Amino acid sequence: MFLKFPRTFDATETLLPWRLAQCAVFAEFPAWLLTIIYTIGAAGIFLSHITLVNDFGGSKDSLWHKHVLLVTSSIALVCTLIFMATFVAFYQRQLLKLLFNSFDFAFYSFQITSANMCVCTFYNWNPSHCLMALSWSLLAHWAFTLDALTPVMRRMLKFRVGFAAAVVCLLLVDHITIMYRIFIVGDMELQDSVIFEGTVWSQHLVLDRFRTLTCPSQFEES
Repeated sequence: MFLKFPRTFDATETLLPWRLAQCAVFAEFPAWLLTIIYTIGAAGIFLSHITLVNDFGGSKDSLWHKHVLLVTSSIALVCTLIFMATFVAFYQRQLLKLLFNSFDFAFYSFQITSANMCVCTFYNWNPSHCLMALSWSLLAHWAFTLDALTPVMRRMLKFRVGFAAAVVCLLLVDHITIMYRIFIVGDMELQDSVIFEGTVWSQHLVLDRFRTLTCPSQFEES
């Protein structure tokens, strides 16, 4: 995605020492283990969306309901971490270093991190939504770092580029959905916050995430 390959790399020089990797997977991932790994990944993606789907309806005030969402988001994060760690363990070290030093990776990483930080602030740092955003951020960085996975490792993991493309498209839809709730639906659950408040050129200026309000400075004090 981000890297050009100027030379060849040793596919066995992975973050997880190759001898340990061979012992762990018996030199090749058995089909049943791959099925478990991808099922865990799919579960993480699915469960991370429960909180977002819940925002469109249902009871949100009961303590039990909030606990269920928190537990669901926590399980989603754990599943995402397990799935991502499996791939990260087989990343080629030199490729990963080149990737981290590339401008493209830094640019996209900054964008997705900023977007998910905004999601957290929109929901006033609600734990369930923060865990949801963290899962999304991990999934995005998983997709961004797949260039560090050599062809040999991709074949071993039975990985297809379409998997990452589907995840990226889904995350894009997620953020568009949140924007829809902000600007079209006008959901009151999305909290507003003041970024700046003060006097500028004899005008009382209040700047928040969605709008800027000004009023004459003489009305500043009641």
